[in-house]
Amino acid sequence: MKTVTISVDNKRYDVTYDDTIATAEQMEQATKHIGYPVSSVTYMGESLTADGGEDRSVSEGETVILDGSSSHGPNGISSYHWTQDSGIPVTIKDANTVQASFVAPDVSDDVSVSFRLTVKDKTGERETDTIAIIIMDTGVSVCTHVNLTPDEAKAMMDANPDLIIIDVREGSEFCSTYGHIPGSLNYPWNSGVLQDRYEELPKDAEIMIVCRSGNRSDLAASFLDSKGFSAVYDIGGIQSWEWDTLTCDGQYTLSATVNPDQSVSLSWDQYWGSDFESYTILRNTFPEAEYPGSEYLWQGENTGMVSYADDSPLMGTSYYRLCIAKSDGTSLCSNDAEITLVAPLAISLFSPVEMSGYTPLRISFTAEASGGVSPYTYAWVFGDGTTGIGENPAHIYSDSGIYTATLTITDAEGEMLTQSALITAVEPDHAPLANAGEPQTVDDGAEVRLDGSGSYDSGGDSLTYLWEQVAGTPATLSDPSVPQPVFTAPNIVSEGDSLTFRLTVSDPAGQESSDTVIINVTGMNLPPMVNAGTNQTVSEGDTVILNGSSSYDSDSMILAYLWTQISGPDVSLSDPSDPRPFFVAPNMNPAANTCGIR
Repeated sequence: MKTVTISVDNKRYDVTYDDTIATAEQMEQATKHIGYPVSSVTYMGESLTADGGEDRSVSEGETVILDGSSSHGPNGISSYHWTQDSGIPVTIKDANTVQASFVAPDVSDDVSVSFRLTVKDKTGERETDTIAIIIMDTGVSVCTHVNLTPDEAKAMMDANPDLIIIDVREGSEFCSTYGHIPGSLNYPWNSGVLQDRYEELPKDAEIMIVCRSGNRSDLAASFLDSKGFSAVYDIGGIQSWEWDTLTCDGQYTLSATVNPDQSVSLSWDQYWGSDFESYTILRNTFPEAEYPGSEYLWQGENTGMVSYADDSPLMGTSYYRLCIAKSDGTSLCSNDAEITLVAPLAISLFSPVEMSGYTPLRISFTAEASGGVSPYTYAWVFGDGTTGIGENPAHIYSDSGIYTATLTITDAEGEMLTQSALITAVEPDHAPLANAGEPQTVDDGAEVRLDGSGSYDSGGDSLTYLWEQVAGTPATLSDPSVPQPVFTAPNIVSEGDSLTFRLTVSDPAGQESSDTVIINVTGMNLPPMVNAGTNQTVSEGDTVILNGSSSYDSDSMILAYLWTQISGPDVSLSDPSDPRPFFVAPNMNPAANTCGIR
């Protein structure tokens, strides 16, 4: 069912109807009591309504559900906020949800606590509703305080000037027709001020409690009993007090307005009461019954002041209060003026702004929003045809290129902001590959050409060459910085030598690699020196020994021997390959002859 305002013949009526009514004919039946024919129906709009549920009673220790689900509005509900207005302070769980809860505390008598539900729709409009919860006493209290009659209380006051008198009524009652006992402190019970400030009181002091009729004074006295105060007196209600009382001025009204520049203007009516001492403006982030925890914004002694500008207000919800200090020690405080400031939507954290690297390039993005109305949504377009969501997405760029990654943040009211990052992904630059050529075997004295032309860079970059000899007989290169330097093989008076050369190639990025090549150099092979021994004269029949052992080779090569007869009568050598062969001298006719053997 819904209640709307309809317009009939220029008259407006509130009509309750169900959701099936959509035409003038259907509405005609619902408006018969009006007395006019219905020719048209004008829907004037459903208003935002906060509904905190029905007032009810609960038992101490019970978990109490605060239910705002019946709240409604044409633009929906975007937020819920529960606060406690009065009564014994309790802890509200899930205060920013449609259903909050608290545990009813133990009480010594039935106690009323009140709660305020504030709802806000998507346009920023706000509405509130209050409910009262009666917490019923289910147990038996053990009290140590003393109840006094008014006469007994007056006698104690006269005898003890240091007696502390606490009036636990609300501020409006404290300044009502009944007034208050001179010198008394106003620590309201229902608003929780006494429960917040009792530690300021000395536990060994004599404390007298008074309220309007005696109910709250009994609760307050029992509370102080439980906190270890040893001399607490309950004198009941001020209604029975026959002696002088003081009254104070009525509560002031403070108005607060948010300006276009988001400063806050406060205004009030000029104070015309007596005993004025100063104005004080307080600010807090939650409602306060009195001063505790509030921030002093300004204090002035000019009674003609009727406005104040807070140029540096707090973001979020703040509560302002005007208090008038009087020279008799009393104070008069206004209502709490509530204002809510929402900071503009901003991107408070964004990373990276710019990054480059080799593919595959993995980027971890980070973003954080502030201001506006939460919750926020984070939408990413990475620039390579893919998207992502969330505050901290990670993305891999597989292909080289220059990309713009764009983040769009949207708050609960549709406000949007964007920010972009520049991403450069490039193919990896691999190191070049050195090739010093094939091994070579050369004679000493020969011209040798090293060959590094087989070196290459996969990226096509130009190469820088550096040849170095790292082993063997030193040789001088024609130019160690060219691909194909030459050198002359050194003379080797031995069986040979191995020369090792290292080639290092590098690209413009400084990446490099190396390779080595071995050049084997052989020495020059000179002919051996032959020595067949000295000439000999022997007799026929003698055994003749030839001696070639004095032959030698300057290269220390192993020698091979071969003896041959080149003249004279034939003889038979024992072994022509032996350095020292022998033969028998033949019989000669005529008497002498010569044999030539080589």
